[in-house]
Amino acid sequence: MPSSTSSSSLRWMVRKAVLLGAFGIPFAGSLEVATRLDQWIRYGAPLIGSYTYESALYEEDSLGIRGKPHGRFEKWELNGVGLRGPEIETPKPHGLTRIAAVGSSETFGLFESPGNEWPRQLERDLHRSLPNTEVNNASIAGMGLRRRIEFFEKRIVQLQPDVALLMLEYSSYVGVVLSAERDAVRSVTQVAPARAALGLGFTPRIVRKAKDAVIPRLPEPFRNAVQEFLIESRVSSAREDLGDDFGRYREVRPAHVHEFEKDVIRFLGFTREHEIDAVILLPALRVDEATLRDYRANYPYINESWIREAIDAFPTIARRLAAQHDVQVIDLAPAVAGRERELMMDMFHFNDEGARLVAAAMAADLRF
Repeated sequence: MPSSTSSSSLRWMVRKAVLLGAFGIPFAGSLEVATRLDQWIRYGAPLIGSYTYESALYEEDSLGIRGKPHGRFEKWELNGVGLRGPEIETPKPHGLTRIAAVGSSETFGLFESPGNEWPRQLERDLHRSLPNTEVNNASIAGMGLRRRIEFFEKRIVQLQPDVALLMLEYSSYVGVVLSAERDAVRSVTQVAPARAALGLGFTPRIVRKAKDAVIPRLPEPFRNAVQEFLIESRVSSAREDLGDDFGRYREVRPAHVHEFEKDVIRFLGFTREHEIDAVILLPALRVDEATLRDYRANYPYINESWIREAIDAFPTIARRLAAQHDVQVIDLAPAVAGRERELMMDMFHFNDEGARLVAAAMAADLRF
Protein backbone atom coordinates (compact mmCIF):
# COMPACT_ATOMS: atom_id res chain seq x y z
CA MET A 1 0.00 0.00 0.00
CA PRO A 2 1.23 3.55 -0.68
CA SER A 3 2.86 5.30 2.23
CA SER A 4 1.36 8.41 3.81
CA THR A 5 4.36 10.40 2.56
CA SER A 6 3.79 9.43 -1.07
CA SER A 7 0.05 10.11 -0.72
CA SER A 8 0.80 13.59 0.64
CA SER A 9 3.20 14.26 -2.24
CA LEU A 10 0.58 13.18 -4.76
CA ARG A 11 -2.05 15.41 -3.17
CA TRP A 12 0.40 18.36 -3.23
CA MET A 13 1.17 17.79 -6.92
CA VAL A 14 -2.55 17.65 -7.73
CA ARG A 15 -3.12 20.82 -5.70
CA LYS A 16 -0.32 22.60 -7.59
CA ALA A 17 -1.77 21.51 -10.93
CA VAL A 18 -5.22 22.77 -9.94
CA LEU A 19 -3.80 26.11 -8.77
CA LEU A 20 -1.80 26.46 -11.96
CA GLY A 21 -4.87 25.81 -14.04
CA ALA A 22 -7.04 28.08 -11.93
CA PHE A 23 -4.69 31.05 -12.04
CA GLY A 24 -2.19 30.40 -14.85
CA ILE A 25 -4.63 29.77 -17.66
CA PRO A 26 -6.73 32.90 -16.98
CA PHE A 27 -3.53 34.92 -16.63
CA ALA A 28 -2.22 33.66 -19.97
CA GLY A 29 -5.62 34.28 -21.51
CA SER A 30 -5.69 37.85 -20.25
CA LEU A 31 -2.21 38.45 -21.72
CA GLU A 32 -3.40 37.05 -25.05
CA VAL A 33 -6.45 39.36 -25.01
CA ALA A 34 -4.25 42.33 -24.07
CA THR A 35 -1.85 41.53 -26.91
CA ARG A 36 -4.70 41.35 -29.44
CA LEU A 37 -6.18 44.62 -28.20
CA ASP A 38 -2.78 46.31 -28.40
CA GLN A 39 -2.28 45.11 -31.99
CA TRP A 40 -5.81 46.18 -32.92
CA ILE A 41 -5.29 49.70 -31.52
CA ARG A 42 -1.74 50.22 -32.80
CA TYR A 43 -1.82 48.41 -36.14
CA GLY A 44 -5.45 47.80 -37.01
CA ALA A 45 -4.97 44.05 -36.62
CA PRO A 46 -8.04 41.80 -36.51
CA LEU A 47 -9.07 40.78 -33.00
CA ILE A 48 -10.07 37.31 -34.16
CA GLY A 49 -8.10 35.07 -36.49
CA SER A 50 -4.56 35.02 -37.74
CA TYR A 51 -2.28 38.04 -37.57
CA THR A 52 1.20 37.13 -38.75
CA TYR A 53 3.75 38.72 -41.02
CA GLU A 54 2.79 36.25 -43.72
CA SER A 55 -0.99 36.42 -43.48
CA ALA A 56 -1.08 40.21 -43.15
CA LEU A 57 1.30 41.06 -45.99
CA TYR A 58 1.04 38.34 -48.63
CA GLU A 59 -1.44 36.44 -50.76
CA GLU A 60 -1.43 34.30 -53.88
CA ASP A 61 -3.31 34.46 -57.15
CA SER A 62 -2.95 32.92 -60.60
CA LEU A 63 0.44 34.60 -61.04
CA GLY A 64 1.78 33.35 -57.72
CA ILE A 65 2.79 35.25 -54.62
CA ARG A 66 2.14 38.97 -54.30
CA GLY A 67 1.97 41.61 -51.62
CA LYS A 68 -1.52 42.48 -50.40
CA PRO A 69 -2.53 45.96 -51.54
CA HIS A 70 -2.34 48.18 -48.44
CA GLY A 71 -1.28 45.19 -46.34
CA ARG A 72 0.16 46.03 -42.93
CA PHE A 73 1.95 44.10 -40.21
CA GLU A 74 3.38 46.13 -37.35
CA LYS A 75 6.09 48.40 -38.85
CA TRP A 76 5.77 46.96 -42.37
CA GLU A 77 3.24 48.65 -44.66
CA LEU A 78 2.50 48.05 -48.34
CA ASN A 79 1.16 50.48 -50.90
CA GLY A 80 -1.73 50.08 -53.30
CA VAL A 81 0.15 47.72 -55.63
CA GLY A 82 1.42 45.55 -52.76
CA LEU A 83 4.99 46.85 -52.54
CA ARG A 84 6.71 48.45 -49.59
CA GLY A 85 7.10 52.19 -49.99
CA PRO A 86 5.15 55.23 -51.24
CA GLU A 87 2.25 54.92 -53.63
CA ILE A 88 3.18 54.25 -57.26
CA GLU A 89 1.52 56.17 -60.07
CA THR A 90 0.37 54.15 -63.08
CA PRO A 91 0.88 54.61 -65.91
CA LYS A 92 4.35 55.95 -65.24
CA PRO A 93 4.50 59.77 -65.50
CA HIS A 94 6.40 61.21 -68.43
CA GLY A 95 10.00 62.06 -67.60
CA LEU A 96 10.18 59.91 -64.46
CA THR A 97 13.04 57.42 -64.14
CA ARG A 98 11.63 54.41 -62.33
CA ILE A 99 14.04 51.98 -60.65
CA ALA A 100 12.94 48.55 -59.40
CA ALA A 101 14.94 47.05 -56.52
CA VAL A 102 14.39 43.30 -56.86
CA GLY A 103 15.36 41.17 -53.90
CA SER A 104 14.23 39.40 -50.78
CA SER A 105 14.20 40.43 -47.10
CA GLU A 106 17.64 42.07 -47.36
CA THR A 107 16.02 44.51 -49.78
CA PHE A 108 12.44 44.56 -48.47
CA GLY A 109 13.83 45.48 -45.06
CA LEU A 110 13.85 43.52 -41.82
CA PHE A 111 15.73 45.20 -38.96
CA GLU A 112 15.80 48.76 -40.27
CA SER A 113 13.42 51.37 -38.91
CA PRO A 114 10.60 52.32 -41.33
CA GLY A 115 11.85 54.41 -44.24
CA ASN A 116 15.46 53.33 -43.78
CA GLU A 117 15.54 50.14 -45.82
CA TRP A 118 18.13 50.65 -48.56
CA PRO A 119 15.73 51.29 -51.50
CA ARG A 120 14.25 54.28 -49.62
CA GLN A 121 17.68 55.56 -48.69
CA LEU A 122 18.88 55.08 -52.27
CA GLU A 123 16.00 57.19 -53.54
CA ARG A 124 16.89 59.99 -51.12
CA ASP A 125 20.53 59.88 -52.23
CA LEU A 126 19.59 59.96 -55.91
CA HIS A 127 17.23 62.89 -55.40
CA ARG A 128 20.18 65.11 -54.56
CA SER A 129 21.19 65.14 -58.23
CA LEU A 130 18.28 63.35 -59.96
CA PRO A 131 15.05 64.58 -58.36
CA ASN A 132 12.81 62.96 -60.97
CA THR A 133 13.86 59.44 -59.94
CA GLU A 134 11.76 56.86 -58.12
CA VAL A 135 12.94 53.64 -56.45
CA ASN A 136 10.35 50.88 -56.04
CA ASN A 137 11.00 48.20 -53.43
CA ALA A 138 10.08 45.28 -55.69
CA SER A 139 10.89 42.60 -53.12
CA ILE A 140 9.20 39.92 -51.08
CA ALA A 141 10.88 38.30 -48.10
CA GLY A 142 11.80 34.66 -48.55
CA MET A 143 12.27 34.53 -52.32
CA GLY A 144 15.24 32.77 -53.87
CA LEU A 145 16.80 34.21 -57.02
CA ARG A 146 14.62 32.27 -59.48
CA ARG A 147 11.45 33.42 -57.76
CA ARG A 148 12.70 37.01 -57.66
CA ILE A 149 13.15 36.92 -61.41
CA GLU A 150 9.71 35.35 -61.96
CA PHE A 151 8.16 38.00 -59.70
CA PHE A 152 9.84 40.71 -61.75
CA GLU A 153 8.70 39.20 -65.05
CA LYS A 154 5.08 38.65 -64.01
CA ARG A 155 4.39 41.72 -61.90
CA ILE A 156 7.04 44.40 -61.73
CA VAL A 157 7.48 44.82 -65.47
CA GLN A 158 3.88 46.11 -65.52
CA LEU A 159 5.09 49.17 -63.59
CA GLN A 160 7.30 50.12 -66.56
CA PRO A 161 10.66 50.28 -64.76
CA ASP A 162 13.57 51.91 -66.58
CA VAL A 163 16.20 50.23 -64.40
CA ALA A 164 16.15 46.87 -62.59
CA LEU A 165 18.53 46.26 -59.69
CA LEU A 166 18.72 42.50 -59.10
CA MET A 167 20.12 41.44 -55.72
CA LEU A 168 21.75 38.04 -56.14
CA GLU A 169 21.61 35.14 -53.71
CA TYR A 170 23.13 31.68 -53.93
CA SER A 171 21.81 29.23 -51.34
CA SER A 172 18.49 28.51 -53.04
CA TYR A 173 20.31 26.67 -55.84
CA VAL A 174 20.89 23.70 -53.60
CA GLY A 175 17.12 23.56 -53.17
CA VAL A 176 16.53 24.05 -56.90
CA VAL A 177 18.69 21.04 -57.72
CA LEU A 178 17.24 18.96 -54.89
CA SER A 179 13.76 19.64 -56.17
CA ALA A 180 14.74 18.69 -59.70
CA GLU A 181 16.31 15.46 -58.49
CA ARG A 182 13.23 14.66 -56.37
CA ASP A 183 15.39 13.33 -53.56
CA ALA A 184 14.72 15.93 -50.84
CA VAL A 185 12.79 14.98 -47.75
CA ARG A 186 12.14 18.67 -47.15
CA SER A 187 13.08 21.86 -48.93
CA VAL A 188 16.35 23.55 -48.06
CA THR A 189 15.27 26.89 -49.50
CA GLN A 190 13.57 29.48 -47.36
CA VAL A 191 9.85 29.13 -48.06
CA ALA A 192 8.14 32.28 -49.23
CA PRO A 193 6.01 33.80 -46.47
CA ALA A 194 2.74 33.40 -48.36
CA ARG A 195 3.08 29.64 -48.03
CA ALA A 196 2.76 29.88 -44.29
CA ALA A 197 -0.61 29.76 -42.55
CA LEU A 198 -3.06 32.08 -44.26
CA GLY A 199 -6.15 30.72 -42.57
CA LEU A 200 -8.24 32.15 -39.79
CA GLY A 201 -7.52 29.53 -37.12
CA PHE A 202 -6.60 30.48 -33.58
CA THR A 203 -2.92 31.26 -33.25
CA PRO A 204 -1.61 32.52 -29.89
CA ARG A 205 0.07 35.87 -30.40
CA ILE A 206 1.52 36.36 -26.93
CA VAL A 207 4.43 33.92 -27.48
CA ARG A 208 5.83 35.79 -30.46
CA LYS A 209 5.09 39.15 -28.85
CA ALA A 210 6.91 38.18 -25.66
CA LYS A 211 9.88 36.87 -27.63
CA ASP A 212 10.14 40.04 -29.72
CA ALA A 213 9.68 42.32 -26.72
CA VAL A 214 11.82 40.56 -24.12
CA ILE A 215 14.88 39.15 -25.92
CA PRO A 216 16.07 42.43 -27.54
CA ARG A 217 15.91 44.16 -24.12
CA LEU A 218 18.06 41.64 -22.29
CA PRO A 219 21.65 42.60 -21.38
CA GLU A 220 23.91 41.64 -24.29
CA PRO A 221 25.51 38.54 -22.66
CA PHE A 222 22.07 37.11 -21.77
CA ARG A 223 20.61 38.08 -25.15
CA ASN A 224 23.44 36.35 -26.98
CA ALA A 225 23.08 33.27 -24.80
CA VAL A 226 19.34 33.02 -25.45
CA GLN A 227 19.75 33.52 -29.20
CA GLU A 228 22.53 30.93 -29.33
CA PHE A 229 20.37 28.46 -27.41
CA LEU A 230 17.47 28.95 -29.83
CA ILE A 231 19.73 28.51 -32.86
CA GLU A 232 21.44 25.43 -31.44
CA SER A 233 18.04 23.93 -30.66
CA ARG A 234 17.02 24.32 -34.31
CA VAL A 235 20.34 22.93 -35.51
CA SER A 236 20.05 19.90 -33.20
CA SER A 237 16.50 19.27 -34.37
CA ALA A 238 17.55 19.47 -38.03
CA ARG A 239 20.53 17.18 -37.41
CA GLU A 240 18.28 14.62 -35.75
CA ASP A 241 15.67 14.82 -38.51
CA LEU A 242 18.10 14.64 -41.44
CA GLY A 243 20.74 12.26 -40.11
CA ASP A 244 23.47 11.76 -42.71
CA ASP A 245 21.80 14.34 -44.97
CA PHE A 246 22.59 17.14 -42.50
CA GLY A 247 25.24 19.33 -44.13
CA ARG A 248 25.65 16.89 -47.03
CA TYR A 249 26.43 19.61 -49.59
CA ARG A 250 30.04 20.57 -48.97
CA GLU A 251 31.00 21.98 -52.35
CA VAL A 252 29.33 23.89 -55.16
CA ARG A 253 28.32 21.37 -57.79
CA PRO A 254 28.13 21.89 -61.57
CA ALA A 255 24.35 21.58 -61.40
CA HIS A 256 24.18 24.50 -58.94
CA VAL A 257 26.31 26.62 -61.26
CA HIS A 258 24.25 25.63 -64.30
CA GLU A 259 20.92 26.62 -62.73
CA PHE A 260 22.36 29.90 -61.44
CA GLU A 261 23.78 30.79 -64.87
CA LYS A 262 20.49 29.91 -66.54
CA ASP A 263 18.54 32.28 -64.29
CA VAL A 264 20.96 35.20 -64.60
CA ILE A 265 20.98 34.85 -68.39
CA ARG A 266 17.18 34.70 -68.38
CA PHE A 267 17.00 37.94 -66.39
CA LEU A 268 19.49 39.72 -68.63
CA GLY A 269 17.66 38.57 -71.74
CA PHE A 270 14.27 39.62 -70.38
CA THR A 271 15.41 43.09 -69.37
CA ARG A 272 17.10 43.64 -72.72
CA GLU A 273 13.96 42.53 -74.56
CA HIS A 274 11.90 45.06 -72.59
CA GLU A 275 14.51 47.83 -72.91
CA ILE A 276 15.20 47.93 -69.18
CA ASP A 277 18.69 48.72 -67.91
CA ALA A 278 19.76 45.79 -65.74
CA VAL A 279 22.17 46.11 -62.84
CA ILE A 280 23.50 43.11 -60.94
CA LEU A 281 24.02 43.60 -57.20
CA LEU A 282 26.49 41.33 -55.41
CA PRO A 283 25.24 41.08 -51.82
CA ALA A 284 27.19 42.13 -48.77
CA LEU A 285 27.46 39.14 -46.43
CA ARG A 286 28.53 38.85 -42.84
CA VAL A 287 30.24 35.47 -42.50
CA ASP A 288 31.41 34.58 -39.00
CA GLU A 289 30.81 31.82 -36.49
CA ALA A 290 27.60 33.38 -35.17
CA THR A 291 26.04 33.86 -38.60
CA LEU A 292 27.18 30.43 -39.81
CA ARG A 293 25.35 28.79 -36.88
CA ASP A 294 22.19 30.61 -37.90
CA TYR A 295 22.81 29.61 -41.51
CA ARG A 296 23.02 25.93 -40.55
CA ALA A 297 19.64 26.23 -38.85
CA ASN A 298 17.99 27.75 -41.94
CA TYR A 299 19.76 25.64 -44.58
CA PRO A 300 20.36 22.29 -42.87
CA TYR A 301 21.47 20.48 -46.03
CA ILE A 302 24.31 22.94 -46.65
CA ASN A 303 27.69 22.73 -44.97
CA GLU A 304 29.44 26.01 -44.22
CA SER A 305 32.16 25.03 -46.71
CA TRP A 306 29.50 25.30 -49.45
CA ILE A 307 28.64 28.92 -48.63
CA ARG A 308 32.32 29.87 -48.35
CA GLU A 309 32.94 28.46 -51.82
CA ALA A 310 29.70 29.94 -53.21
CA ILE A 311 30.51 33.52 -52.17
CA ASP A 312 33.64 33.28 -54.31
CA ALA A 313 32.28 31.24 -57.21
CA PHE A 314 28.87 32.81 -57.93
CA PRO A 315 30.01 36.46 -58.05
CA THR A 316 32.74 35.45 -60.53
CA ILE A 317 30.11 33.82 -62.73
CA ALA A 318 27.81 36.84 -62.44
CA ARG A 319 30.60 39.24 -63.42
CA ARG A 320 31.42 37.14 -66.48
CA LEU A 321 27.78 37.00 -67.63
CA ALA A 322 27.29 40.72 -67.00
CA ALA A 323 30.38 41.54 -69.05
CA GLN A 324 29.09 39.42 -71.91
CA HIS A 325 25.78 41.33 -71.85
CA ASP A 326 27.34 44.76 -71.19
CA VAL A 327 25.54 45.06 -67.84
CA GLN A 328 26.78 46.90 -64.76
CA VAL A 329 27.73 45.01 -61.62
CA ILE A 330 27.87 46.69 -58.19
CA ASP A 331 29.56 44.83 -55.36
CA LEU A 332 28.07 45.89 -52.02
CA ALA A 333 30.64 44.13 -49.84
CA PRO A 334 33.16 47.02 -49.84
CA ALA A 335 30.52 49.36 -48.37
CA VAL A 336 30.53 47.42 -45.09
CA ALA A 337 33.96 45.76 -45.27
CA GLY A 338 35.60 45.46 -41.87
CA ARG A 339 32.44 46.62 -40.09
CA GLU A 340 30.09 43.73 -40.83
CA ARG A 341 29.41 42.95 -37.15
CA GLU A 342 28.54 46.60 -36.56
CA LEU A 343 26.42 47.15 -39.68
CA MET A 344 24.75 43.77 -40.29
CA MET A 345 22.37 42.06 -37.89
CA ASP A 346 23.01 38.59 -39.33
CA MET A 347 24.50 37.12 -42.50
CA PHE A 348 22.19 39.00 -44.88
CA HIS A 349 20.38 41.90 -43.18
CA PHE A 350 21.41 45.47 -42.39
CA ASN A 351 20.68 47.89 -39.63
CA ASP A 352 19.88 51.53 -40.53
CA GLU A 353 23.52 52.54 -40.89
CA GLY A 354 24.42 49.49 -42.96
CA ALA A 355 21.51 50.18 -45.31
CA ARG A 356 22.62 53.81 -45.56
CA LEU A 357 26.14 52.83 -46.60
CA VAL A 358 25.13 50.31 -49.25
CA ALA A 359 22.58 52.79 -50.63
CA ALA A 360 25.28 55.48 -50.83
CA ALA A 361 27.59 53.05 -52.64
CA MET A 362 24.88 52.28 -55.19
CA ALA A 363 24.01 55.95 -55.68
CA ALA A 364 27.67 56.74 -56.37
CA ASP A 365 28.17 53.85 -58.83
CA LEU A 366 24.89 53.63 -60.72
CA ARG A 367 25.07 54.42 -64.43
CA PHE A 368 21.81 54.94 -66.31
